Amino acid sequence: MMLEHEGAIRSNQDPLATPLLASKAQGSPAFDSTQFDDFIRFFLNLNLGQKTTKRSLPGIVIKELLMLYWFEKSQSLTVIDIKNTLPIDPKLIDRLLAYFLRCGTYRVVGDQLLPTTHQIEKIRNILIASDAPFTETDDRFGFRVKDPLFSTVSQYSLMHLPFEGKLSGQYHRADMVLWRSLFNRPKFCLSSHDIATKARIPKSTLSTLLETARVLEFVTQQKDPNDCRVLRWRLNPLHPTFHLKAALFRGAFFANPYFANPYVDYRLPGAAKPLQHASAL
Repeated sequence: MMLEHEGAIRSNQDPLATPLLASKAQGSPAFDSTQFDDFIRFFLNLNLGQKTTKRSLPGIVIKELLMLYWFEKSQSLTVIDIKNTLPIDPKLIDRLLAYFLRCGTYRVVGDQLLPTTHQIEKIRNILIASDAPFTETDDRFGFRVKDPLFSTVSQYSLMHLPFEGKLSGQYHRADMVLWRSLFNRPKFCLSSHDIATKARIPKSTLSTLLETARVLEFVTQQKDPNDCRVLRWRLNPLHPTFHLKAALFRGAFFANPYFANPYVDYRLPGAAKPLQHASAL
């Protein structure tokens, strides 16, 4: 038996019930995709429930691979599958899987790793809170998502894996807010306050995350032309992951997978005339 779920009515008491992003930005968006909005809300809510330190990226990548197989492909997988798929030290994979087993993330049937009831309910609740559509199933996985949520999350996190120890998993939320801004209002930069509010990151923590990302050249900064005390942020189109992420998001959630945006100024801020700014995404 399969039941269609298009986003249940969210409880007012649910802390995740409030959408992290409005469905529309002020003005006409350059690129609009309801699926991408669903993905952004889901991603931020999922990340809020993850352990997100500078050393947590391998664990995040392993969990997201498991969820990709369970909730998008409706397939189980083995420890060998994980080791053959991910560029992570096999000994570290063993240690992390042992920890996840103790935490109740999965159960073992033969050599197959399957989600526990707790894990199924946890992810289902995140999907409901995010208005992300899924279909209930009567198999061992409980449901199946309709959009490529987990495959996109998994590929995205893999791009950050080489920066383990430098880039915190919490930065993912800030990065995703900047991506939503880029697609919706390409010529606008966001202030730290804008990002902190949308990503639900304390401003003091965000300052450290953004400075690290700037040193790693994920983002660029410029002073607000109207207030030199305010820094504005945008993604750096010269970073090696920029076009990979752009192609990933466009291919998964937009009708035209080719990322060619005539409104994006690919010169670094400072080399171009001052860009416009907006507080709203």
